[in-house]
Amino acid sequence: MIIVLIQVLLIFSLFLPSFSIDQTANSPKKLITWKEFKKSLSLNNYPIPKREQYETVKQLAEQFDITTKEELAMFLAQVYWESLGLQHTKEIACASSKCPTNYRTGREKPGKYYYGRGYIQLTWLDNYENCSMDMYGDMRLVEEPDIVSDTVEGAWGSAFWYWHKYIHDIPEIHQGKFGYSTMAINGALECKGVYKIKAFRRYVVYVRVLEAFNLLDNVKPLQDGCYPMSGKDAPGFKLCIPIGSYRTQAGLFHWCNDNCNSADSNCPTDMCQCEP
Repeated sequence: MIIVLIQVLLIFSLFLPSFSIDQTANSPKKLITWKEFKKSLSLNNYPIPKREQYETVKQLAEQFDITTKEELAMFLAQVYWESLGLQHTKEIACASSKCPTNYRTGREKPGKYYYGRGYIQLTWLDNYENCSMDMYGDMRLVEEPDIVSDTVEGAWGSAFWYWHKYIHDIPEIHQGKFGYSTMAINGALECKGVYKIKAFRRYVVYVRVLEAFNLLDNVKPLQDGCYPMSGKDAPGFKLCIPIGSYRTQAGLFHWCNDNCNSADSNCPTDMCQCEP
């Protein structure tokens, strides 16, 4: 009798609704698991993070109104690209020199420099002022800008703040069009400028985060919103995957996408398969 009941339940389960965002929208515990967070980095060949990073992401995602796994995947992909997988919280070119002639408005106090800090590079005095007031109700990030780079709360908080202020309310973000987030972060150089391949590489990181979140069966990754997707100015980037025995080799996913989409394409067909 018990065996029959189990069989009936298993058959019935086939007709239950599949995953939908509405089922998890108001539950931060289900938005991301520790296992998914670790996998989203490891699939992109980045180091395994500390548990503190994960707990901070869960807390701040709720506070900054990210309620779907799709949007969180976009956000994390951009964070990973900007920080080399959570390894850098300061603009690399400015970490030593502080770039004293960059990002100047004439309003800065002596000795204060507002180069890129945090997991999504917060730059310019205005952004430090606005972020500080919104997060803390005072000007502490203006007085001590290294809070953004030197504390977990500052690095993540400034990134979530930037996303919420400049990206979260873009309608196309909620249609799964990843390119719009890149346009909002570095559009002048990567979407409209000469570094379109970097924008595509951000997208490749996003695809891997979707994979870590087990969303690829339900979500089609879209490049739309950055560079042209058709016409003579379209770069024609295609998502590529390693095939055969290469599928399980670390780094081959990114290798295929880099080499098959570069200007001097080197795309072995026995290693990589690209979308039509």
